Order: sequence, then structure tokens, then C-alpha cells
Amino acid sequence: MRKTKTEALKTKEHLMLAALETFYQKGIARTSLNEIAQAAGVTRGALYWHFPNKQALISAISQFILSEVVGPPTPLDKDAEPTKADADEAASTREDAVPPAELCATIRTLMLAHRDGAELVNAALSDNGLRETLEGHITRALVRSFSKDTEATTHPSQPLLETGATTLLHFVMGATMNEQSALQLMRDTNPGGADVDEKLTTASNAFQITFENGIEIILNGLATTMGTASL
Repeated sequence: MRKTKTEALKTKEHLMLAALETFYQKGIARTSLNEIAQAAGVTRGALYWHFPNKQALISAISQFILSEVVGPPTPLDKDAEPTKADADEAASTREDAVPPAELCATIRTLMLAHRDGAELVNAALSDNGLRETLEGHITRALVRSFSKDTEATTHPSQPLLETGATTLLHFVMGATMNEQSALQLMRDTNPGGADVDEKLTTASNAFQITFENGIEIILNGLATTMGTASL
């Protein structure tokens, strides 16, 4: 009997969670699809039906991690691939005039919520669809902010803002990967340490300040280049 869409979604989420746990234990590069299938308690065929290769699985997990920004992993029906227009329409509904600095901070927070989240998302960015979706979100946030119009969809300096969005995404990814690696190293080298939580909190706060300052510098640089007031 063919599974319902709800059942298919539950299976897909189960496979992604099993993959996350296996990646955590063995590392992303060293984990095979066969090992993920074993961890999930399914056959190789069942796993390959949902995810034809490891990159497809990584991309789906990354979309799951960033679902608050890019929407839930899709599609449930293998014959119903979402179009870019569908993604853009959903994006415009979710964004709700979020400023670019806040959007970048949200992406960082979502990746930090999962061990190796930044590494997974970075690996998925070789999929141009996810990269374009994230850059599109940031570009639209920049357009609204620099236009001072929450309904604006384009800007006279559109190419510059698109370059700015790419720059912001690169910074978010690099800064968050560095932060996540450093914090994980602190956990691994201080297991059960009495003051490890305090050290982690202090380090996390320092990383956040550096992150916010970096975003501000990029935004102010864009504003200066465009000859407008800083955001």
C-alpha cells in the first residue's frame, strides 16, 4: 500500500534525524548512506527512494535546519518539485519585512541550534537552489531597508545589493562555522568541567558581538558605496 503524504513526511523526517545523529557520531564526510539506513532501521531502497544521493540528503537536512527562513523541506511528492516562483512566493510571506541584520542573525541562530549545523548548510550551498534562496532572502531584505519601503521589490542599485547579499551570506557562513567549531572544541576538551558552561556562555557572547559588528560593517560599507545613510 502506498504511503500517504503525511506518512511519507514522517518517514523523511525520521531519516533526516537519523542522519543528523550519525553525522554527529561519525562526521559528515565519513558517514555513508548505508550507515544512515542502518541507524534509521530502514532498507537502502527506502532511503534511496527519498534521497537519491548523499548531497540530496544534506540539502534536505539544511532546509530542515533553516525552515524558519526558507520553509520546510519539500516536496512530499517526488513528482511535485517546487518551482523558484513557489519558493519566492512563500519567502515573501515568511519574511514580513525583517531587517537584513536580523535575518542574518536568525540564520546564524538556526545553524547553531544543531551540532555541525553550519557545516551541513555550508556543504549544501553547492546546491545552487539553496544558495539562491538564501541570497534572495537577504537581497529582498536589503532592498526593503535601503528603499525605506517594506513593499519594495527592486532598487536602482539592485546589482550592488545582490553582491552585498552574497557577501553577507559568506560572512554568516564563515563566522558561524568558526564559532560552532570553537565552541564544540571547548565542549570536547572540557567534558564535565565545573566551569565549562560559564566559559561557553562567555565565548558565545563574544562571538555574537563579533558577528553583529561584522554585519554592521558590511551594511555600513554598502550604505557608503551607495551614498546613503547607514542602516
